[in-house]
Amino acid sequence: MKAGPKAAVDPSPLPFASRKVGGERLAAFCQKYVRVPKGTGARCRLRLRPWQVALVDSVWAVEPRPRLAGWMLPRGQGKSTLVAALGLYDLMLGEEGASVVV
Repeated sequence: MKAGPKAAVDPSPLPFASRKVGGERLAAFCQKYVRVPKGTGARCRLRLRPWQVALVDSVWAVEPRPRLAGWMLPRGQGKSTLVAALGLYDLMLGEEGASVVV
């Protein structure tokens, strides 16, 4: 971060409108706003794999929506990236006053 005065904060809502729901909506959000920070595909937009979208749908597309969910996958499968994208999505587009714990 550069030293000195910072730019003014823009408090307007994120301009994201999508008719998709569940995992497909998260995938559209990631495709538009999230970039891969390092590694394979660094600085490119994050594209969720179909199994990641299905994993999110297994929690978000059911009624009633569970308050707690756990996923167990082998290492190197993109769990941290997926959960970070979920946290960012919920922080930016979630309910008012929601807290995100990752």
